[in-house]
Amino acid sequence: MAISCDPATIVAQAKCFNCVPPQMRKPVELYLLATIGGLATDKAGVAAIVKAAACFQCITPEEKFMVEAYLLAQLAGCS
Repeated sequence: MAISCDPATIVAQAKCFNCVPPQMRKPVELYLLATIGGLATDKAGVAAIVKAAACFQCITPEEKFMVEAYLLAQLAGCS
């Protein structure tokens, strides 16, 4: 399935996720990303992801937002 890289289209298509409770949105997002990345989502797999992600604690919240947007665009095949 082709994914649009147009911001307006992405916003329109993302509205279906409004039914996900706010407290579950980040866990759902992380689960989807781990699954897309082929990573294990069991207890040991999540522990490995947390360990590997520790190096990102040194960047600012603004940088985290930019890095996240860049990496998601790369996963979607946008350039």
